[in-house]
This record gives sequence, structure tokens and C-alpha cells, in this order.
Amino acid sequence: MRSQLFGFVVQTHLIYELLLDHSLQQAVTIMKQYLVENEFILPSLPISESRVVHYLYDPVTIGFETYLNEWDEEIVQMVNGAVARHGLSHEWLRVEELKKALSWLWLQFRETTVLGQFVFSTTIDGHTLMTVSLGWNSGASLSDIALTEKFIPLYLRKLEKLGVGYDVVSFPLYPEELAAKPRKGKPSARTLEKLQELVAYRTEHIQASFVGIDKLQACADKNLAPKTVKKYAPTLYERWYDVAYEGDVH
Repeated sequence: MRSQLFGFVVQTHLIYELLLDHSLQQAVTIMKQYLVENEFILPSLPISESRVVHYLYDPVTIGFETYLNEWDEEIVQMVNGAVARHGLSHEWLRVEELKKALSWLWLQFRETTVLGQFVFSTTIDGHTLMTVSLGWNSGASLSDIALTEKFIPLYLRKLEKLGVGYDVVSFPLYPEELAAKPRKGKPSARTLEKLQELVAYRTEHIQASFVGIDKLQACADKNLAPKTVKKYAPTLYERWYDVAYEGDVH
């Protein structure tokens, strides 16, 4: 993806699509609250001055971008200052100012950037389609990457706590799943191992009368696409919420 904040390209690693059971403005508000709660946006500053650049804005579509790095305070102040000064002006003014201010580490800055791009669109039946693209370049820190990989699973937990309904349109495929080419309908060894981990994870959440974790949430936590579970462990997929079913993957 091309960064709307910085002008350079950041490699996209994860793309999610969710259909949300609330309005466009509510969806945007909840996401920004989530960003503040997890310190991706500084709560002491207005949204317009804190890491966020809007690049799509009309009655039915809103798109914005924010960086997800835990940079040193000096870098944060430079970036936020440029965003505040040029958030509503031509983006090249912001890009050129940042490139000049960070000239001493610009190449390293590009290689360590972690980004989130968020697009919200109203559907004809009044729901909101949210598309989230998350990416990072080769020099990104492991801690920033790990936090970004947890971004959507933690966001889904927030929706569940708020009682907001959602449907998953698509979860991302992960490299090992894309590379796996199972024969005769059998999963690869790595996929089988992850399915077994999913069974164990579900078992940890079984209460006296219910399974205490959502099926899609568990798939996201274990980096498994729901369709992979449905294909290779159909009984597990269908009986996920049946406490009498212990789960079996062979």
C-alpha cells in the first residue's frame, strides 16, 4: 500500500473485511476509540492532530491512515507536528517537510514503518463494510509487528464487549496456508499442528454449559482462516459451540 502519511510504499501483510451492524459514523468512532485505548492515537490531542490523516471523506465512505509504531518521542513529535500543520493541505507539503526533518534517518524510517489503513463504506441495507489493511516494511521491530498482528483480534473483543454485531467477510490467509498444497484432501503438517492447537485453545475456554470463545475469534487468535478449519476439520467447525463435543483433529 502507498502511505498517505509519508508518500512511500509499505508492504501490505494483512487485509480484513468486516460487515458491521451499525452506522458509518458509529463504526469510525468505535475504531478511533479503540486506537486511543491502545495508544495508537494520543488521547491528549484532537484526532486531527494525532497520527491520523483522512484520505477519503464523503457521505458514504470514510478512509484514514495512522502509523502503528512505538517510535521515540522526538520522532512522534515531528510526525504529529507535520500532520497537524498539513493535515488539510496538499500532502506533498507534509511529505517533503517530514523527509527534510528526518533526513538523518529517512531510509531507516521508511524500513521500520508500520501502518494501518481503514476504509468504512455504507452498504445499501444500512450496514457498514470496514476494510482494514495492515502492513510493515522489512526493518520493522518484532514488537511492532506482534502488536499489529493482534490488532483485529483485540478489536473484535471490543465489539463483543460493546454488544456490536459483525460478520466476517474475509480474514487474511497466512504465508504457511498460502504455501501449503495438501494432497488428497489432507492438510499439511503445519496446518494440522495449528488445527490441533485450535482444539486445545477451544478446550481451555469450555465452561460448564458453554464454550467461552467465539469461533472466528479463536481462528484469528491462532492465525487460521475459518475456511481452512471448515475444510479440514468440518465437525469442529460445525460443533464448535457444543460443549459435549471435545474436538478431534487427526
